[in-house]
Amino acid sequence: AKEAVPQKTNVRESRMAESSVPARERSRAMQIRSRATSHDCRAARSLHTLTPFMLRMQEALKARDFLASASSVRCMCHSNPDGDAVGALLGFGLLLEKVFPEKPVFFQCVDGAPATFRFLPGALRVQEPSPEESSVVVILDSAEPKLTGVHESYPQLFDGSMQTINIDHHPGNTRFATVNIILPEAASTCEIIVAIADLFTRDEFQPRL
Repeated sequence: AKEAVPQKTNVRESRMAESSVPARERSRAMQIRSRATSHDCRAARSLHTLTPFMLRMQEALKARDFLASASSVRCMCHSNPDGDAVGALLGFGLLLEKVFPEKPVFFQCVDGAPATFRFLPGALRVQEPSPEESSVVVILDSAEPKLTGVHESYPQLFDGSMQTINIDHHPGNTRFATVNIILPEAASTCEIIVAIADLFTRDEFQPRL
């Protein structure tokens, strides 16, 4: 018996068959596929961004209330900052200025933003830490107090004397703040800031004072 020879696809016939479908129907099918793909992509992005925070809504709400009641907010990252620290510091500070436009927001670090990152919006505003009792201090990308470089000069930031918010992605974070938003599953602290931005800019998430 002769071995069956696989039939080659006739490209010309395939194209002719496709062209026999009315243009209007082909266009409609393409639109439906495009909308379905777009919807799936949006859903995937939403799930990726929001799931961790839906599981920690209590911490997010408490952080929002602290920030809403503060006279000012001071955002701080670890010393000798890398890209994630600088990005989280600037990103969160600028977010707060949008959500709470009436509040002074300060960008702070014992070391200024490295020259590599000074092109970023707000990078030249980074200054030496100077916490005040009426401020809420947000500490970003710092797994433990000593990484900030101010654990000895400003111990009140870490002994419960002041309202503080700790946002970080390192698994070994010591949870030293009043409110701790720690997501080890996040690839960076900047990724957490993006998720917070999504929540903080929703109408239903705005503080009711």
